[in-house]
Amino acid sequence: MNSSQPKMKKKRLKEILDSFKGLEVIVLGDLILDEYNIGKVSRISPEAPVPIVEIEHRFFTPGGAANTAANITALGGHCKLLGVVGDDEYGRFLIQELLKRKIDTEGIIVDRPTTCKNRIIAHTQQVVRIDRESREPIRGEVLSKVKEKILKWIKNKDIMIIASDYNKGFFHPEVAQFLVEISSENNSPLIVDHKPFQRSLSHLPQ
Repeated sequence: MNSSQPKMKKKRLKEILDSFKGLEVIVLGDLILDEYNIGKVSRISPEAPVPIVEIEHRFFTPGGAANTAANITALGGHCKLLGVVGDDEYGRFLIQELLKRKIDTEGIIVDRPTTCKNRIIAHTQQVVRIDRESREPIRGEVLSKVKEKILKWIKNKDIMIIASDYNKGFFHPEVAQFLVEISSENNSPLIVDHKPFQRSLSHLPQ
């Protein structure tokens, strides 16, 4: 470790963490369910030269924009989460995990399949990750509901907006443009976190 690197003092770190308490935040973006299957390997498959992982433990955590909301809530912030999940078991698992963390799920719209990243781990080593996802942009009624929610939550309120883009289709160009306009009109801070290859939000401040 390079000792010449600047270090944050404990007092400053505490100030930053304390600043989240009571903070009003809208988090919107791609909702992801992170699934972990933990096990052990004791033999190789006779069907192919691959390890057989005997699963011993399985758990889920919020991912993507849902993880951002979970972190803000854990730090004492008041978070409203807006995104899309499917009418499927992964969507239900994600909502359960959010409710466990006392995150309001009013802004979750049920439509297309839920994005799930399933990690298979054996002896602390990740063996493979299986992704289930759709990158099709949101459209029609879902797009309208997203804009309605943003308008309802932001209007005449002192609130911060965090846009979390994992390139899974939530940030339709109309949503991106609407965010810029509505945050500007209400003088609301807009923080953007996007994948390098996602262009819909790449022109916004980060």
